[in-house]
Amino acid sequence: MIDSVGKQSLDSLELFVRQIADALCEQGQERLAASVAAYPHGIDLSADDSSEIGLRLLRQLQLIGSKAPPLPQIETDAKEVKGSIVLFFESDCTACDTIINELKASYDKLHTAGIRIVSIASDSDKDLYETHASSFPWKDKYCDYESFFGEYFEKWGVASTPTLYYIDEKGIVQGRYYILKDIKSWT
Repeated sequence: MIDSVGKQSLDSLELFVRQIADALCEQGQERLAASVAAYPHGIDLSADDSSEIGLRLLRQLQLIGSKAPPLPQIETDAKEVKGSIVLFFESDCTACDTIINELKASYDKLHTAGIRIVSIASDSDKDLYETHASSFPWKDKYCDYESFFGEYFEKWGVASTPTLYYIDEKGIVQGRYYILKDIKSWT
């Protein structure tokens, strides 16, 4: 049944999986809910598996429509924030570089529209991170040098990079994305 819903649209599949996962969590079946959350990503987890990736994917799923977890205390460069794009990346990730370059090219338009960009790196090498992040035109950039085990990667359920979130002006997570053009809210 999940496969037939997924053929309709990715949004339908995510909504369907979210409903199942929420119901399972309400019954105290978090591990089973994590295996359900991992399924659309092509990850087959046993209901008995306490996989970190499954739990992170469950957290990602549950963030949509919820209040965003706290972000690092960083200096914003947007005067009137009407929304935020939060990018989780790794400095030596080619797919991340593609999105970073798109954000750089769109920065003036985003900044003018009141969209704050926050980038959070999974890097463990300080020199690599600082060299890479120095080219970002936005001020909100952060790295705790703890790789994927850092506080923000865990709170936001980030299981892979790049991962983007769009947060509205009220601080509600509107969606999780893997490519910039899928974020329709700011265009």
